[in-house]
Amino acid sequence: MKSKERYQCGICEEMHDNYYIAADCCDRVSYWYECAVCQKTHRREEAADECCAEAKAAIEIDPLSQPATPEERAATGRLF
Repeated sequence: MKSKERYQCGICEEMHDNYYIAADCCDRVSYWYECAVCQKTHRREEAADECCAEAKAAIEIDPLSQPATPEERAATGRLF
């Protein structure tokens, strides 16, 4: 049984069954969505949301990974 060959878009890295579809994949995209962590662009908003999901969750969980606001600095003595 021969495995089906897959082709990857050079821009968004999405896999396709057809070489020509992969080659034209991102040529027709009019709007891009950017990952907030790594700034990689995605064709779909869901893909941008899922990109670096573990890192985004860690940032949301760990308040020290976020810069302190001026109010937090005054209240806690935190420098940054």
